[in-house]
Amino acid sequence: GGRREPRRAIGREAVRAGLGASVSVSPSSMAGASGQHGRPSSGHQERARPTHFVALRLVSEDILGQVRELQRQFVARDPLFRRCLVPLSRLHTALLLTAVDAERLPAARAACQEAGCHIREFLGGECVRLVVEGLGHFGESVLHARVRTEPPELLDAMHHLLARSFMRHGFPVV
Repeated sequence: GGRREPRRAIGREAVRAGLGASVSVSPSSMAGASGQHGRPSSGHQERARPTHFVALRLVSEDILGQVRELQRQFVARDPLFRRCLVPLSRLHTALLLTAVDAERLPAARAACQEAGCHIREFLGGECVRLVVEGLGHFGESVLHARVRTEPPELLDAMHHLLARSFMRHGFPVV
């Protein structure tokens, strides 16, 4: 396959949920269930290619320490893994994929900030516990940790609040 473009952030710190993380929207690639800009398309539905994602940036020292040790173990087994490591400063868990044209970045930032307010309100100041449950992969090139919240429904609720906000602002959501 071809080389993918890096994904960029739409906004920083739209949500701080007391979970050693902050939310940012980053460019990615995505496929939406609706037509361009979140509007249903007539007839055949084309899926938008993702250009951005919204993620929780992981900043917990406990999480970073455990990932640092896991990365050390991978490199100890095979030094070639060093080339594959994601810098700890970029550690995140994605919550939503969307497609954003450059001229609509301000609207995407507004959607992210709106969702952040709803998520903070939903959480009511409570901390969210992140739990890693093994490893998964995207294609043949990306190994990732499978992350859930405790209780598990919180991750789905945060995704729903983000998706609702992004669709209200006319963005497709995967």
